[in-house]
Amino acid sequence: MFNAGIFLINLEKWKEKKYDEKLEQLIEKREHFIQADQGLLNELIHGEFKVLDPKYNVISSYFEMNYEELLRYRKPVKFYPKNQIQSAVKNPGIVHFTSTFLGNRPWQDGSEHPLKKIWIEEAELYGVEIKKEKLSGKKQALKKMFHIFPRNVSVLLFGLLQAYIRPIFLKIKLSLGGE
Repeated sequence: MFNAGIFLINLEKWKEKKYDEKLEQLIEKREHFIQADQGLLNELIHGEFKVLDPKYNVISSYFEMNYEELLRYRKPVKFYPKNQIQSAVKNPGIVHFTSTFLGNRPWQDGSEHPLKKIWIEEAELYGVEIKKEKLSGKKQALKKMFHIFPRNVSVLLFGLLQAYIRPIFLKIKLSLGGE
């Protein structure tokens, strides 16, 4: 599965394989989608993609967890080598401010992202109006729960929830017509 927050498209192949038409057909078949556009794109292009160096999509969890914690939490089938993740964090090409229960995006209340200051400076430089967002009660509760247990236990428990329990609930919710 790839992260649709940052990806490149070979337009010639996209047109050749008629992905626009196929995407429209996928959308017409259903009312609800797991992981929105990312889920659809992964279904559409299943296995027909190349993986970019992680420095071009340095997600928030790379800053929040060490490599071993990432493996326990995300339970990836395939993952980047440790040195690539460490290098990406030290010298990111593109930072993707993803939302997680541990950290917040720079524009959210209580953000502790290590690149928050740079993001704010860039936003101000380009005249972007920054509207602070409040964290949802759900995210606040998850963050508090995470810090109740020793970190290694929390990473393991939250990883099980993320990788196995959450997908089951999402499928049930979608089958019942929820969003």
